[in-house]
Amino acid sequence: MILKKTVTMAPVLLALTAGVYNFQSTNMLFNEANLPIGSHAIEQSGSISKIFGDYFQLDEKYLESRIKFLTSKWLKQTIILSDVHAIIANENFQQILSLGELAIPSILNELRIKPSILVWAMNLITGKKISATNLTIDEACKAWVKWGIANQKIHQ
Repeated sequence: MILKKTVTMAPVLLALTAGVYNFQSTNMLFNEANLPIGSHAIEQSGSISKIFGDYFQLDEKYLESRIKFLTSKWLKQTIILSDVHAIIANENFQQILSLGELAIPSILNELRIKPSILVWAMNLITGKKISATNLTIDEACKAWVKWGIANQKIHQ
C-alpha cells in the first residue's frame, strides 16, 4: 500500500521576519512496508515530523552556527544600550528566541564557553528563572549549564 501525505515545507524559516509568506507544498509518497509503523499512525498524528522526527530536525551544526552569528550581531548592535527592553527587542535576539527549545543546547554551549547576557534567552525560552535569588551573569550562566547537563540538554 502506498501512502500519500502533503507536507508544507518552510525552507530557511530561521531567517524569516514577521510577515506573510507562501510556502511550497510537497506530496510525499511512502511505501507502507518501509515505514516503521502502520499507515494509520500518519493519518492519526497529522504530522510527518512526529513520525520521522530526526529526519526533519534542523542540523545541529547549522543551528549552532546560526545562533553564534545571531548572538554576535545582537551583542554588537546592543553593546552601547542600557535599556534591557531595547536589548531584548533586538531583531537578532528575537530570532534566537524564535528557535525555542531547539536553541537550548547551542545557547548552553555558548554560555559554557563565554558567559554573557545571552543567558536571558534561557529564562525566556524555558519560561522560568534558574534561581529564586538574584545571580550575577556568570553565576546564572553556570547554573543554566549545570541545569542543561542535569536535564540532558548538553553533555558534560
